[in-house]
Amino acid sequence: MTVRAKPTGLVVLKTNGHREDEGESKAEPYVGLEFNSAEDAQEVYSLYATQVGFRIRIGQLYRSRVDGSVVSRRFVCSKEGFQTNSRTGCPAFIRVQRADSGKWVLANITKEHNHELELPGEIRPPHIQRKALPTPRSSTVVSSRTGIRSRDEDGPSGVIDLKRLKREEEEGEPWVEPVGEPYKGLEFNSANEAYKFYSTYAADTGFRVRIGQLFRSKHDGSITSRRFVCSKEGHQHPSRVGCSAFMRIQRQDLGRWIVDRLSKEHNHALDSPTDTSRNIAATSKAFKEEVSSGLENLDLIETNGGLSLVKRGRYEKGIEQRREEEREEDHNSFNLQTVLHTKDPIEEQCRRLYTSTMFKVFQKELLECFNYVGLKINVEGAISRYLVQKCGNGDERNTVAINASNLNISCSCRMFEFEGVLCRHALKVYQIVNLRELPSRYILHRWTKNAKYGVLRDIDSGGGSLDLKALMLWTLREEANNYIEVGAATLERYKLAFEIMQEGRRNICWQN
Repeated sequence: MTVRAKPTGLVVLKTNGHREDEGESKAEPYVGLEFNSAEDAQEVYSLYATQVGFRIRIGQLYRSRVDGSVVSRRFVCSKEGFQTNSRTGCPAFIRVQRADSGKWVLANITKEHNHELELPGEIRPPHIQRKALPTPRSSTVVSSRTGIRSRDEDGPSGVIDLKRLKREEEEGEPWVEPVGEPYKGLEFNSANEAYKFYSTYAADTGFRVRIGQLFRSKHDGSITSRRFVCSKEGHQHPSRVGCSAFMRIQRQDLGRWIVDRLSKEHNHALDSPTDTSRNIAATSKAFKEEVSSGLENLDLIETNGGLSLVKRGRYEKGIEQRREEEREEDHNSFNLQTVLHTKDPIEEQCRRLYTSTMFKVFQKELLECFNYVGLKINVEGAISRYLVQKCGNGDERNTVAINASNLNISCSCRMFEFEGVLCRHALKVYQIVNLRELPSRYILHRWTKNAKYGVLRDIDSGGGSLDLKALMLWTLREEANNYIEVGAATLERYKLAFEIMQEGRRNICWQN
């Protein structure tokens, strides 16, 4: 590849990494300069920066709202911004944009720096990595140690490669910087890109992000939707205050990801952007210290009449923490009652059945439905269709279909299919038809207080045979883990537990 600008006196870059000067020893970029690609523009600007005495990095990118392709890029001085102590907010940059001809044209440039420049000979031009064409074969790699899948390139799988993101952050590779704030309809090439976008937006706003729920297809098990939430979402930890801010992305047929649900309201004070950066740095430092020390991964157990330190893996530690959270959730669900906000008997029904966490999710949808109005637009036999929209906001519309014969209901937002909880639009239609109690199939057994005590009721909640199989396996494994913990307490309990297990296995085999 050879990059040649139109006017004479500009640098010619060749694939062997050498440069040739045509008339001048140093060529300066200017508005109107053309390139074959954005990488070529980066290469020319990097060589110019090397000659002047500064380094560059990749800045913002801008996408087309029509097809999501990149239409403009910024390359900035490495000291742009204030995210680290070494940066001084330098304004020097160039911006190139794609023309209709396919060429990239230098549209804006600022050459002034607010810091001292280095000597030209002290800086080596960096190697510019160019994007390779995607291969038709899948790049999925399965770790033999963990069984966790990862991908070499971002793809439509929806897998968030946290190790890769952490490595990019430590190596100083640029994160995606959002153009303004996220909005419904914003598209991304991958879930990784969406996570980077929302994390950078959160850092600029004053909060931190963690990965929330994911939803899989019932057909092939692939990830179809993901939620990124504020770190203070939920109530599982004293530091969490049930913040409702989140961004949900959904996979489209072409493999791209689109923001389909978004909430920007926080119920807590936000940090300043600088404080957030310090918190992230402190978290990274604490993580490294934890790994290096390893003291928290040691258990003190009794062996042969003495005490020994035994190394405990991260998996066992995570399982133990998860069980503790489940025990706390069970205690809260059975002993604490959430306050009712309406006199709707449906709210009382769901408080009686749901766990406390899931009831709060449902209660939010129920309260929101009072801000919506529904209009019947079509009737075909027993099926009626309603147009449900938010009061004062005609842009937010959804279509709800209800079958009067069996009270089956479906909404175009598909919240029940993705999250297992009825949406505000469906609840609004149920209010219109004066329904006093939700059908049992819309209260999934897995979200109820008695979920761990059996799976037979989940047949009525609309799940298929594969869902029932997975739920039975999960329940039996959970009970087996509890059984093993109790049975391994003493040698006498172990002998009794082993005999009971063998007898139970023989009884099951005889039934076949």
